[in-house]
Amino acid sequence: NKEFAPLVQVVQDLIVEGCTLFCGASKIGKSWGMMQLAAAVSAGEPVWGRPTTKGAVLYMALEDSARRLQYRLGKMGITPNENLNFQTQTITLAGGLVNALEGWIQAHADARLIILDTLQKVRGPAPARANAYALDYEFISPLKALADKYHIAVVLIHHLSKRDADD
Repeated sequence: NKEFAPLVQVVQDLIVEGCTLFCGASKIGKSWGMMQLAAAVSAGEPVWGRPTTKGAVLYMALEDSARRLQYRLGKMGITPNENLNFQTQTITLAGGLVNALEGWIQAHADARLIILDTLQKVRGPAPARANAYALDYEFISPLKALADKYHIAVVLIHHLSKRDADD
C-alpha cells in the first residue's frame, strides 16, 4: 500500500532518475549528443523536442581537455551557465569516485544529472578472465544506489566493441 513519488524525468520519457547506459560505436557523436543534453538540462530548455527538468549538471568529459570542451561548446553554440559543470579528470570507482560524486551532489542542492564520459575511464582495469556481466553489475551498482538516493540521473557513456560479432 506504500505510495511512491513519480520518478524525476530529467528529459521527459528519455532520461529518468537512476542509471542509464548510453552506448554506441566510437566516433558517432555520443559525447556531442550528451553535451547538448547536459546544456539543455542545465538551462531547463527542451532537447530533441522533449522538456527537461532544470538543475545542476556535472559532465565528466574524461577523454577531453578543457580546450577541446571549449571548442565543442562554441561549435554547438552553447553558452555555459552556472548549472553546467565540467571535469576532465577524476578518480576511479575503486579510488573513491562515489564519495566524490556524493560530495558534488551535496554541494548542489538542485543536482539533476551526472554524465560519465566514458565508463571505461572510471571503471579502471578489469581483472583478467573475469565475467564481464558480473563486473559491469558490480561496477554500476554503487552508481545506481547513489542516483536512487538523491533522485538524480547518472548517464554512463560506453563505447561498443569495434570487432565483428554475430550477437
